[in-house]
Amino acid sequence: MAIDSIQGYDLIKPIPVLIESLGDKVFVAEAPDLNLSTSGNSVGTAFLLLKEQIITAYEGDRSKKGSDAQRTQQVAAMEQFIGKPRRHWF
Repeated sequence: MAIDSIQGYDLIKPIPVLIESLGDKVFVAEAPDLNLSTSGNSVGTAFLLLKEQIITAYEGDRSKKGSDAQRTQQVAAMEQFIGKPRRHWF
């Protein structure tokens, strides 16, 4: 699977996603290239929660001041996939 759109942003390329079942009621969605994962009670829920986590991490890491090597690496990895914010025309 892949994330091919994220609310509020243009994607440069799709974000690869792996989804694994941990039984009948727990699914783990992982974006290995971004080192992020989450779980949900269905494939769809895990996938949507991962999309939300990616945006939260991206916006949070970009807005923080100071140089943290791990945060800098995370933002650089995300910027390989996530482009400019979309403009909203009203």
